Amino acid sequence: MKHQQDTGATRREPWPRKLVASLCAVGLALLSVPLGVFHAPQIAEAAGVPILASADSWYKGTTARQVITSVTIANSYSPTGTVTEQWDASEAQDGSITAYVLSDSSLVLAGNGSGGIKANENSVQAFYNFINATSISGLDVIDATGIKSMHGMFTNCKKVQSLDLSSWNTPNLGVFDGS
Repeated sequence: MKHQQDTGATRREPWPRKLVASLCAVGLALLSVPLGVFHAPQIAEAAGVPILASADSWYKGTTARQVITSVTIANSYSPTGTVTEQWDASEAQDGSITAYVLSDSSLVLAGNGSGGIKANENSVQAFYNFINATSISGLDVIDATGIKSMHGMFTNCKKVQSLDLSSWNTPNLGVFDGS
């Protein structure tokens, strides 16, 4: 039996063949993605849809979360009741998402009117501990496509009887538990 000596040299294919094979593989992969599943999160950001601050850091109110009786999420909002406090809840801290606590202890989370609010990729405990809130409405306003983790997102929302997440598409979600 003859042994070949390893010269350390590796055989390389000509680059055009590799390039063509790679481009074909990418093209076939894109063709196999069902319509409506391929998303480009940058489109929402480029269009001016604001991003909520990460995890539970968006809540900067002096009113304890436990006091809030309802949460409403809106594309835009003009206060109709007495606002007891308000703050910037956006990731960019540019005023594109405003949180309002009204005198009846309800909370309104409002975008800048550009089509909704983009959930942060880190949405861990985002709505955590609103123990006296009886509802969290307007969840259809949230673009959830970029969420990677939403562990405990609704933990301790004990009085909320149902959540309508039917409009949410979460193709990047890796962690969801502790609801």
